[in-house]
Amino acid sequence: MSGFRGRVTLGIVMAVLAGAAMLLAVVGGASAGTDRHGARTAVVTPTITYVANSTQKVCQLVGQTDNETGEPTPSRTASRYGIAATDQGFSFMHDGRVWFLFGDSWPTTTFQSHPNASTRYPADPSGFDNDSIASAAPSARGSCPVLDFVSESEPVPGAYANPSLTRNGVPVSLRINETPMAGIDVNGNVYATFTTGNPVDAGLAGNCPPGSVQPGQTCAGHPTESVMGVLEPGGTLQFKALYTLSAPSTPYGNGAKFVRNSIERGNDGYIYIWGAPGVWQAGESAPYLARLRPANIATGNGIEYFSGYLRNGRPNFDPGESNATPLFNDSPSCTSYMGQQWNPYVHQWIMIYNCADDTAAHPFGVWMRTAPNPWGPYSAPQTIFNPIRDHGYCYFIHSNGDCPSGSPNPTNSDHGVGEYYAPFFIANWTTGTFATRTEAATSTLYYTLSTWNPYGVVILKSAIRASLPIVTPRRCPAQKPGTSICSRKRHLAATFAL
Repeated sequence: MSGFRGRVTLGIVMAVLAGAAMLLAVVGGASAGTDRHGARTAVVTPTITYVANSTQKVCQLVGQTDNETGEPTPSRTASRYGIAATDQGFSFMHDGRVWFLFGDSWPTTTFQSHPNASTRYPADPSGFDNDSIASAAPSARGSCPVLDFVSESEPVPGAYANPSLTRNGVPVSLRINETPMAGIDVNGNVYATFTTGNPVDAGLAGNCPPGSVQPGQTCAGHPTESVMGVLEPGGTLQFKALYTLSAPSTPYGNGAKFVRNSIERGNDGYIYIWGAPGVWQAGESAPYLARLRPANIATGNGIEYFSGYLRNGRPNFDPGESNATPLFNDSPSCTSYMGQQWNPYVHQWIMIYNCADDTAAHPFGVWMRTAPNPWGPYSAPQTIFNPIRDHGYCYFIHSNGDCPSGSPNPTNSDHGVGEYYAPFFIANWTTGTFATRTEAATSTLYYTLSTWNPYGVVILKSAIRASLPIVTPRRCPAQKPGTSICSRKRHLAATFAL
């Protein structure tokens, strides 16, 4: 009878340990515990390292001809849909396809013998929108997806349709720098955030700060608020505004913390929204975090904001955007557009964002930080794309400096040196290998990156690697001959923690 009880007890212990390890894998982060003999083990947050020289351009996503190679792009968007170029490109899965939300979109002058640009904002001052949305069938990672845009029936039949956003039947401005920002599928419905409230579009061009207008440019301004919308049925791109997600206390002013934002499902039943201000604070801020239950996404009820840590180290979330506390601070702050993704291979949340800060340890470019939870704690930044090191300038971004012989150094504007911004992960494209007892976990990240001069969107890939070990024993006491509970627990934790 005693032997039977021992077998049952051992089975229960092992089941509990396995369940606890699974829970760690779901929630993420470091934890410690003891087995039935008092041995302590610690699940150690892995160190994620960018693999040097791994960043490469995969393809140009939008446009007719690749600005670097001169070859036709897979989507040939000009001839197929009358769209010359876009920016941004946040993506999410819906109805088995990858959806891309594109910002300020340049129409071709004509499309199938019809005038195209003349009927769209900003060519038509009465227009309210110049954005676009496309979807693509699942494709092999590393192969450029072929984009399909929803077509309009008039006034330019067959050309891409602009998305629209209405609040109580009144159009919401989606003009220059007012765009669909981030999207998510909840129970088969498409929800998307939109930025709006550009003071320049409101006739407040005097709000341009000193030094913000470069020679030959006009002040384009930046958004000051964001709105949550839902795609209405009917096969169009008509969105209905549900509620204001983030807005300043004074119209067209500063203060809103979730203007530029991204959305991802957490591993704990919440939808998480990362945010940064718009207007003149754009690119000069720390990031913030909010969350809500999926059942409340249509109303915004119950949204709460990360406001710091409790004494026990747990995160604190409070209602009220004013309570939102920065997740981290760069010096100087540089967060604007951000991409986030839970990476199952390295068992970490990955954040990428473009930063102009430049040090020997962290050159300017696209920075990456990692964390076991959406709220952190976040690692130090690492540069996963630098336009000089990784063949951006002179190849798919215009440079005013010397370029290697034979490099294309493309340009489609007269605004000088090119820029890059808005790195967003491509939904369902991340690949990798899980850790073993002897091999570290690795992963390849795929993300879109917007460029200015030439204007467009490219897809890049970068590789990362996790450190070992993930689980370390703190103390394993002597055991009776034939028993190995301590070693079994370590094995289970190592198996499930990643």
